[in-house]
Amino acid sequence: MVSVNWVDHRTFGLSMQVYGSVSHHVMNIMGVAIMEAQYTKHIRGLLHDDECGKLIIHNDLAVMLQDTESIPTDIAVSLLEKKIGFRLDNVDLVFVPLRKYNYWYIVVANFRDGRFEVMCPFKDIAIIQLDAFNVICKFRKVFKAVHSKSTRVDIYDMPTVFGSVSNQTNHNDRGVFVLQLLLAYDGKTHFHFKESMRSHCVNL
Repeated sequence: MVSVNWVDHRTFGLSMQVYGSVSHHVMNIMGVAIMEAQYTKHIRGLLHDDECGKLIIHNDLAVMLQDTESIPTDIAVSLLEKKIGFRLDNVDLVFVPLRKYNYWYIVVANFRDGRFEVMCPFKDIAIIQLDAFNVICKFRKVFKAVHSKSTRVDIYDMPTVFGSVSNQTNHNDRGVFVLQLLLAYDGKTHFHFKESMRSHCVNL
């Protein structure tokens, strides 16, 4: 639908230019595109058994997860099986792209391996550490509201690991790195972006 996928050319262009800060609209579009491609492969029988199933959370829900005053059941409504088309606990990786102090980073609920992964496209993890812990705390409550008796995922037994995937100091680069993580991260491969990789990313 146009209302879900559309973003104006100026916003997209500013997001993709050198030193441009990636808009949350662009982040949403990438998430939708990745999940649409995954679904197309699934219905055509082209999805390999070793490929991970991804769910990428929309920015509106991500903001609610960051809000310490939001009510978990209000968020859970958008993650019910009748809304997303499958059980949340059947997904391998749930990606939550987040923005704090204009810094993009990502939280991954890795149900396959039983852990939360916080990936920072910058060296100073402490900048977003408290925000990430708050998001994970809220996500656990949301998950229990959706699946109170899941047999696959013990959400409160999942540890949290932090990792830096770049030594960049320019905060505008970080959204580009998060876009790349949404596309390529499979829960196993370790990424460490370099300046030359950013130049490649913005010229895709």
